[in-house]
Amino acid sequence: MKEFEGCFKGYMLNSSMDGMSLPAGATEQIYIGLYHIDGGTAGEFCIQWGNHSPLLHVYQDDWKALYSMQDVLNLLAELDGKEITPEKFIKKLKALGFRENL
Repeated sequence: MKEFEGCFKGYMLNSSMDGMSLPAGATEQIYIGLYHIDGGTAGEFCIQWGNHSPLLHVYQDDWKALYSMQDVLNLLAELDGKEITPEKFIKKLKALGFRENL
């Protein structure tokens, strides 16, 4: 999609972000998105771990970003019904070519 040209696929682990706190009941969040080289995002969503199974959270202006990441949607389908830790999920993202957005 044209609006994502020049962006890289990346992720950010909430616990490694300065000044970010987790929502009540959450133990970890991974933000996944399309990031501009010079900073900022063209779209992102997050997966939140907590007391229950992981929860996918997508903002209303990021549906296209989610749709553009068919590799992530395929990964989520493969993990259907399986337990996975945030650390193992990040390893799978890296295997798909995602990199940490520092």
